Amino acid sequence: MKCKDFKKEMSLYIDGMLDENKKNELKKHLKECSKCKKEYKEMVKILNYVKKEEEVELPKNYKKELRSKLESEKKTSRKINFKPFMGLAAGLVVILMSVTLYNNYLNNDKLMQESKNEEISYDQAAPENSSITQNENTSESKKRINLTTNDDSGKNINTNRKIIREAYLQIEIKSYDDTLEKIDNYITKVNGYMENIRSGYDIDYRTKDSEDTLKKANLTLRVPEYKFDDTIKYLDDLGKINTKRVTRNDISNQYFDTKNTIKNLKIQEERLREILKKADKIDDILRIENELRRIRKEIDRYTGAIKNWDRLVSMSTINIELTEVKYLNNEIKSLDKGLWFKAKEGFISTVNLITKGIEGVIIGLITISPLLILIGAILVIFILIRRYLLNKS
Repeated sequence: MKCKDFKKEMSLYIDGMLDENKKNELKKHLKECSKCKKEYKEMVKILNYVKKEEEVELPKNYKKELRSKLESEKKTSRKINFKPFMGLAAGLVVILMSVTLYNNYLNNDKLMQESKNEEISYDQAAPENSSITQNENTSESKKRINLTTNDDSGKNINTNRKIIREAYLQIEIKSYDDTLEKIDNYITKVNGYMENIRSGYDIDYRTKDSEDTLKKANLTLRVPEYKFDDTIKYLDDLGKINTKRVTRNDISNQYFDTKNTIKNLKIQEERLREILKKADKIDDILRIENELRRIRKEIDRYTGAIKNWDRLVSMSTINIELTEVKYLNNEIKSLDKGLWFKAKEGFISTVNLITKGIEGVIIGLITISPLLILIGAILVIFILIRRYLLNKS
């Protein structure tokens, strides 16, 4: 017999309501199981203690009091606890407001980003033994320069090496038109050209005055490799350099490996042409012609890569971000419009932000009102079903 079965039959065994077979089976289990035996003895002890106690009469009006308590308990159980639903509703409102405010923030941030200067990043693979990385980031309070170089200038570069040189400059200038004209004249003078230009308008990011509408532009210049350093020096003097990055990418290994590949492919092409002249079967001729066609495609592809590398090596690339400003940082000018003026602007900005937030919440509520109606209907149905089940029970 299992302990679980013994516990079910223990009360009947104590009251003597089992047949002989069951009794013998339970007695046998008691001898074998110490745990059940202990539980049995405790139960017998409790029963003996209860039997010794005198019977106490029930108090007057016991039935009425019991009935009233049961009825009040039943009414209490019928009351619906709205706390979970209130929490759910509060959670939905918080989520709705958060989503609305976040969307407003994204829209505002997008508008601000459109008016700021675009940051351009040019990353090149690091060369094996020769690299220059120069960063100059300056502000009103700090200036950081990181320079890592194995060769201070590009004048002593071995002519057998193939190195692609690029630069990125972020320059603040006072006169956009004059500076652009100077750059164009200088690039023409050194036999270079302006590959790309993209211009627009922006406000001065320091004064933040919408009346100070100034020009900005992103330029891509191509200059001969031997004039690269001179051009960088010339551009440095045009205004205030905020950022400078100069990179040298050594592609010598790739370049000469590709040239050797082209040489080997041309040798294969010549051999196949000799075999083609001697072939007399149509199948052989077709196979050789297909192989020649494949090799010619490979030669053209590698030759195109060599030409592109030659162009990049011979004509260095300089990317410039020009930003016209009212005052350069190195000039002492009063930009303070007054404490009360700034406080007024801040107050108006805060009020506008709150107004936009409230508008966003209202628009959001109207937008998701069908969903709220659906959730409300589901809650009403749930409450009615729960009330019906409580009344039924």
